[in-house]
Amino acid sequence: MENLISFVIPARNDNYMGNANWRLETTINFLAMTLERLGRLKDAEIVIADWWSDVPLHSVLSLTEQAKQITRFILIPITSFENLKFDNNFPTPIVMNLAIRRSKGTFIMQTLADVLWDDISLKRLFNILDGKQKQKILLEKTLFVFNRKELQYDMVCQKPSIFFLDKFIKENRENIPAVPPVPYTYGPSDGIMMHRDLWFECHAFDEKYQLWGWSDSDLLLRIQISNYFLFTCYDEKDMFIYHLNHIPEDQLYKVMKDKKKNPFFFNPLVVNDESWGLANYSFKEYPPVSVPVNVNNSLPAKTLKPDKYYKWKHFKCLLIFFMKNIRFRSIVILYYCTKVIFFVYKKDIYYILEDNKFYSTIRNIKAKMKYKV
Repeated sequence: MENLISFVIPARNDNYMGNANWRLETTINFLAMTLERLGRLKDAEIVIADWWSDVPLHSVLSLTEQAKQITRFILIPITSFENLKFDNNFPTPIVMNLAIRRSKGTFIMQTLADVLWDDISLKRLFNILDGKQKQKILLEKTLFVFNRKELQYDMVCQKPSIFFLDKFIKENRENIPAVPPVPYTYGPSDGIMMHRDLWFECHAFDEKYQLWGWSDSDLLLRIQISNYFLFTCYDEKDMFIYHLNHIPEDQLYKVMKDKKKNPFFFNPLVVNDESWGLANYSFKEYPPVSVPVNVNNSLPAKTLKPDKYYKWKHFKCLLIFFMKNIRFRSIVILYYCTKVIFFVYKKDIYYILEDNKFYSTIRNIKAKMKYKV
């Protein structure tokens, strides 16, 4: 492979939730600045999947020279899919898979268009990939999942420079609040990294999840039942991503609740068919390339028999989680996830787990019972 790591970002020139292009531009420039400071610019690439932009993103973003050196834009015009129909005009798993399949890195990091990777987090990550920091895992068989800290909305909406943001994170990283993950499902995640062989083996994100939510949790749970390693960085104080918060706090709950959400399923390891990531389609790039990236992996695909027992494997992992975390909230997770595993159940699990009214009731019960929520 040409690079040690590819950072994959799905995006579109549509001003999504305000200042979208500034957030993407800041994400790319900040990442390139950090990589250069660490002396790792040549080891990385940034792959932007530019989905259905009327005006291509590369023509409107002001990138630094360092960012220009390592950034590839895959141009996906709407005219490419005259015979295909999507459930959403921005089907995130398909857009991510498209870029993952066309990445050049040995390791591929799926991340977002509004997050910042600082020196400490990236240095720790490269130390792991270089073998300088020993882990009780096989890198080629491990999914790394990164959580985020929130940069305040009032600051972000002023569109500060990458130098201001860099200084702010350095001076305040210990005090910036982290977003706690939903137990067991590990979502939401702002960064998921695997070796390219593992991405290709599992066919990446399930492309039937074209609305909001669950696709990241689905991937983590599929890896978990497959005897592979799961490296969660939620307890690692030096491995956070910093999110450019673009929603006022008093509107966040309503915005999340109003989103059209994916149904919930528990899948086997391998999803999609062999054409995942729109492998049968060719797309132009910017800067232009003379030879398109090979969408097939360097290793031959494994022939896997259908997994008849994947639901029981999920249930086993769920029980293990419950036994390690016996508390009232775990009972709720056990109950609803069991229904999803074995039955058709469309209730929004995230809504159940995060609903303030729901948990106010739980806390009232807790006052009378000695369960820890």
